[in-house]
Amino acid sequence: MFFAGSVLNNWSLAYKISIPLQIIFRSGGLIIGMVLGMVLMKKRYTRSQTFAVIVVTIGVIYATSSAKANTQKAQVSTGDYAIGVSMLSVALIISSLMGLLQEATYRTYGSEWREGLFYS
Repeated sequence: MFFAGSVLNNWSLAYKISIPLQIIFRSGGLIIGMVLGMVLMKKRYTRSQTFAVIVVTIGVIYATSSAKANTQKAQVSTGDYAIGVSMLSVALIISSLMGLLQEATYRTYGSEWREGLFYS
């Protein structure tokens, strides 16, 4: 999962996704992680946590749409941009699923920092 997410993030650069947009877009994983956590792991979040995630997500959507307007000025096709954003979206879902899997594994077997460092 880690490999697939990393490859998709790096491959999106070939579709004219800027590095600043890629960094900002990764913050959009908060909402995906929250939704998947509620659906798959029956987690509950406070109103302030939910509000904070919604505010960050609105910022990510704004930055993504602003970057699209800038890429249109730079002669980047909308199709390439859409493919790149789609790749980043799939990478976010994979990363969120990996985080939930890691959390479930740590809950079952305990957290060992040396093992996590080895796999990283």
